[in-house]
Amino acid sequence: MLTIQDKHGTDMLAGWWLTKIVASYPFDNSTAIAQRLVPQGRLLESDGLSAWQRIAAAQPDSVFLSSAAVGAILVISAYIGCIRIPGWSINPAVLLFRSSWHCGKLAFSFFVGSLSKASITDVGGAVTVQRVKPVMIELIAGDLLGALVPAVISALFYFFTGDAPLSFNVMP
Repeated sequence: MLTIQDKHGTDMLAGWWLTKIVASYPFDNSTAIAQRLVPQGRLLESDGLSAWQRIAAAQPDSVFLSSAAVGAILVISAYIGCIRIPGWSINPAVLLFRSSWHCGKLAFSFFVGSLSKASITDVGGAVTVQRVKPVMIELIAGDLLGALVPAVISALFYFFTGDAPLSFNVMP
């Protein structure tokens, strides 16, 4: 993979998102902020502040602060529930990444896994959960193998033809 990336760049592996959007986001964001500060006459003032002074002068949005507080409370509550309440089935990882695009793809899997564990615990107890663990690990390994096979085929395709393979996404 390192050789392919070095020879052809990462665009063939990650598509436009990694090479165009992620790479330019910090610059686009800082430019947009600077353009907002110029008409307000605050750009020169902010350039003269130290890092700590900038943090102290920050005026975060109240919606963001309330959302962050609610999110932190939910994640901590779910974590405490997992540790202290027998049969608790809400995984805090689902809440931790609730607003990301990837969580939309993973949330259902977390829910099914938690529901499966709760159901197996109710039916057969902790001993049955320990007996079923190898099957669950095999399901995860099968999913990973499903991602590995196309990657190996693509590597072999490149090795034998020298052409870049078609791009594909492996989603959970």
